[in-house]
Amino acid sequence: SSQQIDSISKSLASLSPLITLSSSYSALLSQRSDLLEMLSSEPSISSEILPELTSLDSDIKSERKDLSSMATESYMSSMPSAPPDSPSVILEVRPGTGGDEATIFAMELFRAYEKVARAKDWSFKVMHLHETSLNGLKEGVAEITCPLSSPLYTYLSVESGVHRVQRVPFNSPKLQTSTSNVIILPSTPPRS
Repeated sequence: SSQQIDSISKSLASLSPLITLSSSYSALLSQRSDLLEMLSSEPSISSEILPELTSLDSDIKSERKDLSSMATESYMSSMPSAPPDSPSVILEVRPGTGGDEATIFAMELFRAYEKVARAKDWSFKVMHLHETSLNGLKEGVAEITCPLSSPLYTYLSVESGVHRVQRVPFNSPKLQTSTSNVIILPSTPPRS
């Protein structure tokens, strides 16, 4: 569609300065390589080449710094903008790798989030809890709400991802690694 073409065109246009600087940087590196090759093949001309090489190294250092900051800026601008903050979030915890031990770890994580919420006087409402026979967790979903309308999503979003634990399980003498997945989503108010 034309909107997609416009979006791609804008993205390419925003990368144009980065591409130009990258090409210039590559040309400087190539020029430096040529000078070093001339210097190694004809050491007698070192007095002529060394000042030029020093100046070139300074230019390369400057362009490398500019290229790095432009690349970082380009990367950051391509990231999706953060969702609006919410005083209420949905927490989802699931076991990852590690079998029964991972389900136990997932339950411990779920209970830890519940304790933190209670300690901070946040509301912790369990929406769904699927336990295993070993007091583990197959899936746990809860809604956490901050009564003061604080930016709860910003506070908890850093918890999203894979959590890992290494410990000796109750039924084995070997160290085992288990993981659990934590997802934090902003909760949206119901539509009226």
